[in-house]
Amino acid sequence: MKEYGMFWKNYVNFTGKSTRKEFWIARLVNFAVVLFIILMWIFYVYTTLMSVNKVYGLKTALMISMLLNTWLPNFWTVVTIIPTWAVSIRRFRDAGIGWYWVVPIKISELVLARYLGYPNAGILLAIVAIIEIILMCRPSKTVVSEAGDNEEKE
Repeated sequence: MKEYGMFWKNYVNFTGKSTRKEFWIARLVNFAVVLFIILMWIFYVYTTLMSVNKVYGLKTALMISMLLNTWLPNFWTVVTIIPTWAVSIRRFRDAGIGWYWVVPIKISELVLARYLGYPNAGILLAIVAIIEIILMCRPSKTVVSEAGDNEEKE
């Protein structure tokens, strides 16, 4: 979990490099948090439907459902968007790819996710996600040390 600590410690560090492990641990933990929130919402909706809202009433049940379904995942996305961009830029730099490629990839993901209900938006989003995964899985670039030895990072 040291890598996830580095994700938050370097949340506005857009310079330097991030290893594959640091990048993917941060991605997996953030995915797990959102998945946990969604599972809480599914459990809440299921138990609410089974109990027919006898305790809280429909208005309260809908508010809690909205909180779990939209507010918490969106809040988590807003909280993690800057550190995610920062670790992505550092990862691109570590893989020897220009950091500026992060911008079109992330913006296209946001735009396509917004129009997910439209024809072909899901396919385009999947293509962009696959391209991003391929780029993020590239090994670290070999660097030449001051002694002249080639060293592989990671």
